[in-house]
Amino acid sequence: MIADIKKVKELLEKYDVHPKKMFGQNFLVDRASVDKIIGEVSENSSVLEIGPGLGSLTEPLLDRCFHVTSYEIDKDMAGILNDIFAERSNFTLINEDFLKCDLSKYQGQKMTLVSNLPYYITSDLLEMILCHSELFDKIIVMTQKEVADKFVKRDNNKDRGPLNVLAEYLCDISPVTKVDRHCFYPAPNVDSAVFALKIKEADCGYRDGFYAFIKKCFSQRRKTLASNLKGYYPQIRTVLEKMGIDPLVRSEELSVDVLRKLFEEFR
Repeated sequence: MIADIKKVKELLEKYDVHPKKMFGQNFLVDRASVDKIIGEVSENSSVLEIGPGLGSLTEPLLDRCFHVTSYEIDKDMAGILNDIFAERSNFTLINEDFLKCDLSKYQGQKMTLVSNLPYYITSDLLEMILCHSELFDKIIVMTQKEVADKFVKRDNNKDRGPLNVLAEYLCDISPVTKVDRHCFYPAPNVDSAVFALKIKEADCGYRDGFYAFIKKCFSQRRKTLASNLKGYYPQIRTVLEKMGIDPLVRSEELSVDVLRKLFEEFR
């Protein structure tokens, strides 16, 4: 099994490569964490994986799933993966930056997305994924623990932003497992956590308009909701009063249900 520190070190030595900080490469070497992640993936599903690295998750995914398409930006890692999984007929490796991928080519498919997200581009990747939510039935991601907490711990979370609200609007969100920093090689400076987002298909239709509206609501965090929206909707205070919302409220204080109802007032 690749998710083992001895195996990872062996592979790095064999192929004479080193973890690259520029790609945020920290390889998962904890089998218990891998098992919990893989347990969230339905058997015989089609999986899109971002940042497979040395294949700690890819290996068990290939055993469990109908097909796995993995995006790996690092050509060295891509070469190793192609070598390791050369005999796997259900494996497709794409050696390119996922952020530059044209996801329209997957229209009409339903995939499960699995990723130990590179921490330096977590927000960009999650935004891209959620803005194409119609392609996925489930999204299972590992992020820094503090990032995961913003998605999972939604009650009275004053640190939430537009992306957290969009995720809650589109998905049923649940924690999967915490992953200590020492479960990686090399060990990062922070602990991680895995959470799952199950797409609520009925809400995908108004996704883009709702997200644009939410970004207006959160455009200046120190200002009230009314101040942020008055330039777009001059009647905002009248609408807030009609809905029984304090005109001095800030966006992060409102639930996704209230924000959705407010959005519908202006749609």
